[in-house]
Amino acid sequence: MEEKTWWDRILVPGWQKCWKWFEVHLALVASLVVGWVFSSPLELLALLNGIPPEYRARLSPIVVIVVFLIVVAARLIKQKRALK
Repeated sequence: MEEKTWWDRILVPGWQKCWKWFEVHLALVASLVVGWVFSSPLELLALLNGIPPEYRARLSPIVVIVVFLIVVAARLIKQKRALK
């Protein structure tokens, strides 16, 4: 029997092709958004000020729930491409 390397014992099966996984794509998009927010905070404020106040109050919980559901769905969906 072939002895597993340290990487193979610690990491998930198929980790070599993780760049194809939905979760990795989401992490990339999230990183880009956070980078944009930190590099251009005034643009984010201008964008948020363009939203009417009555909608702005409801936006935060909706965004949190939607982001959570997208991440969970990305983890649960079969990713046939990534396994090849």
